[in-house]
Amino acid sequence: MLYGAGVVGGIVLKILKSENVNVLGFLDDSISKQGDQLKGIDIYPPEKAKELTYDALIIASFRHSEKKF
Repeated sequence: MLYGAGVVGGIVLKILKSENVNVLGFLDDSISKQGDQLKGIDIYPPEKAKELTYDALIIASFRHSEKKF
């Protein structure tokens, strides 16, 4: 799962795919992106993360670079 369906998310997706890593989807704050796809991968609202099963969550966004999780 990737958090961030922008330019950085697209770059990280490309790298992960080149390593044969399966990306379940994107999480994104932008309502205009939610329900859409990026390079064939679904984009979900962040709240959806609680309902999905995944092995890892990679933050692929500069927007949240100051946040500590």
